[in-house]
Amino acid sequence: MGVQSLEDSELAAVGRRHDAAGARRAIESLVASDLSVSADLILGLPEQTADTFRESVGRVMEEGVDHLSIYLLETEKSRTIEEDRRDRPERYLSDDDQAEAWLTAGAALASRGFVHYEISNWARPGRAARHNVKYWTRTPTLGLGVSAHELWSERRRANVSGIPAYVDSLSRGRRPTALDQPVGAEDSSRERIVLGLRLARGVAAKDVEAWIVRAGDPLLRDDYDSWFEAGLLEREGERVRFTERGFLLSNEVLCRFV
Repeated sequence: MGVQSLEDSELAAVGRRHDAAGARRAIESLVASDLSVSADLILGLPEQTADTFRESVGRVMEEGVDHLSIYLLETEKSRTIEEDRRDRPERYLSDDDQAEAWLTAGAALASRGFVHYEISNWARPGRAARHNVKYWTRTPTLGLGVSAHELWSERRRANVSGIPAYVDSLSRGRRPTALDQPVGAEDSSRERIVLGLRLARGVAAKDVEAWIVRAGDPLLRDDYDSWFEAGLLEREGERVRFTERGFLLSNEVLCRFV
């Protein structure tokens, strides 16, 4: 469920058509039907405070969901919000306040038995979303429908995003693809690192270190060591994984492997 927030002022600020009461009724109805319910919340909404975000997380947990995704507001995808944040910054949490709110939410979820299994996702034991995990583990997947993406036989494909073009291609007996490209061995190795590090279990240290050697970038080796020193990465057995703080700065790390 795309709840986004359980504060009416925050929902109204981004033009959502539902209100908090309606979202809670919908969650209650689904939970009462014995379905496994997942909710999405957004951190960084206009008018949001650390307290209101914490309350939204707490109330969603109280409703009995099994899975929670927390996403940061991507202001760059909306010119209106981007301009509003520039002109009225007091309506928005600072980056540091968002980071603190995110860590606090993670601690609260852990105290209620939720497992932080992927950067943006928490779940009760056994309720991690198979739909999500297959992307991070590069599970072969067929993409069927408008805008669908797939990874099959080491090729990545994406279907066209418009319904008329999609229907026209099918009527002509053609696949409605907008993208179709092979994934080479090096790209495959890089994807396993970049996608695998999104998961709390991380990736095999030997795979990361072999990639660093092949990359031939002396600065990358130094960066890799510094991420451990800074507490962004940690070793667990033979695997490398992000720490909770490391998840917050994951883009700065992952971009070095792209």
